[in-house]
Amino acid sequence: MEKIKGCYVFYHPNGGVWGDGTTEPKPAPNGGILDERDVFVWPEGTEKMSREGYRMHTSQNYLNVIRFYTADGKGNGFDPEKICNGFGYDCWPSNSWEITNQGHDANWFSKNGMKKNDGDTVYLYMCWDPIIIYDMGEVKIREFVYKTDGDEYTILGTGGKTNYARNRMNYNTEGYEGPFEIPETSKKLAGWKDEKGNIFEIGKEYTVTEPLTLYAIFE
Repeated sequence: MEKIKGCYVFYHPNGGVWGDGTTEPKPAPNGGILDERDVFVWPEGTEKMSREGYRMHTSQNYLNVIRFYTADGKGNGFDPEKICNGFGYDCWPSNSWEITNQGHDANWFSKNGMKKNDGDTVYLYMCWDPIIIYDMGEVKIREFVYKTDGDEYTILGTGGKTNYARNRMNYNTEGYEGPFEIPETSKKLAGWKDEKGNIFEIGKEYTVTEPLTLYAIFE
């Protein structure tokens, strides 16, 4: 029997749902085996993955480039504590090379780059960014916590720009199209409160690990 040349790679939805409605890890294409060529193509349906209250984690500069990670943010996976808030190293697909500086992160994900042996099994996990909704009544602004930067999030005030506004050269994989900042209104915005009545002060940092809806408080 011929020995496997390379390691098996599975993509883990990490709490999400694939486009076909399943929730189990999917093998990488080409038999699910990663060798030394660093060729990454996401499993079919990746672009349609979903998780209620969250968005698929993408490159911050290229919001249409999906990222998977070597750990799940909860201490599971290899090298989970090295970078990215416990998610380990990020993995970009080869077909995004033209917009990601020739796939500069891909070299971490050859078999040798991951220090894996022939026949080993590797799981790469989706990271999910919690969504924040700023509810101003007639206007709702959609925002997200960029999870691999950490759980601390600074509350926006009038004129504050969301993470969606950081790079508008490329569409987000969700096709989200704004608004991208907190608009001025006829009333002065004094702060925000959540559904439980907890107050969130403008410009202050809070730990946000789950979806959050904030309602405007006007003077």
